[in-house]
Amino acid sequence: MNEQSKSNQAVQTRTQAQPPARKAATITDFLETDKWREEVMKVIPPGIVIDAMLRVARSTASDAKFQRAEPASFLRALLKCGRAGLYPDGREAHLMCFGTEVTAIFDVKGVITLASRAGILVTPKLVYEKDMFEVREDDGDGKTKVIHSVDYRRDRGELQVVYSRAVLPNGQVDYEFMTAEEVDHVRKTYSKQKDTGPWRDSYGEMMKKTVIKRHSKRWDMSPEIRQAMNDDDDSIIPGHEVKVSAPIFKEDKRLEEGAPKAQLAEPKGKPAQKKPEPVSVVQMQLADEHMELVNKVRGLCEGGDIGEIELIKYVESLGMSSPEDKTLNDLEQDNLQTIIERWDDLVDGIREERKAT
Repeated sequence: MNEQSKSNQAVQTRTQAQPPARKAATITDFLETDKWREEVMKVIPPGIVIDAMLRVARSTASDAKFQRAEPASFLRALLKCGRAGLYPDGREAHLMCFGTEVTAIFDVKGVITLASRAGILVTPKLVYEKDMFEVREDDGDGKTKVIHSVDYRRDRGELQVVYSRAVLPNGQVDYEFMTAEEVDHVRKTYSKQKDTGPWRDSYGEMMKKTVIKRHSKRWDMSPEIRQAMNDDDDSIIPGHEVKVSAPIFKEDKRLEEGAPKAQLAEPKGKPAQKKPEPVSVVQMQLADEHMELVNKVRGLCEGGDIGEIELIKYVESLGMSSPEDKTLNDLEQDNLQTIIERWDDLVDGIREERKAT
């Protein structure tokens, strides 16, 4: 054997002896491991399906924009969604990539869901300059009245105010208001993505989310739900770490069936009302079913270009609701179901009324 053959054989022997280079683990590789399944299972609340959560996460991770992302940041963002019990499917929560960092952003629908788990039914609304909008502040009798009328047939002008209306577990009603300037101050001061992502593409929805988060400071919620409400990466209130070793939302408080709709503020000099007792599982289910119907009707309104106030006034004229019903949340469950079943007829009637006026 000549020297050249010996040299080639030596190189081949060394090459065979060296193990092949290990491929770097991807986000999907991590999500397939038992370790991450166990980590997510530790924090998700009851009712959240672990396989569905991981399936959504794997689908998101397969997007090309996450190929350069740090797996650790993706998994941290996923755990935030898991702890809040929100699927990162782009409806209640989003996983967004900025460079190599992945962040969790909760949608306004997500924070509404979190509020409902504390038994609070909250509805956010945007007010434009051409809307008829009046707030009659509490003058000491514990009542604040909001009058908001919208003509969806004409341009509404510039966005000026956002507010949220919350029905608390004991039936009390409370409001929170923010001007466009106040929201913009929050955006510039606290948001990591103040000029990109949802603040750029869905400004109105982010305004709604902002007012709900500010409103939530006054609500009676468990520490776990409060953390979840402020645990995304675009939070108004910096999240404080709560040690959670078991699923959260175990002791949900829901809207108590038949509770009187007293106002939130108490007249001066009178003692505060006693906090309501925890309600039953049946009552919790009723609150969930009511909110599901409200959201279904709201979606029909958006798809059919029908204003919510316009719908409420029309169904009242048909005797399907009470004059005291000012929002979809005020409607009885049976009335909401009837609206869904008769939707096509109602739309035709509303459009006929528009032509007549």
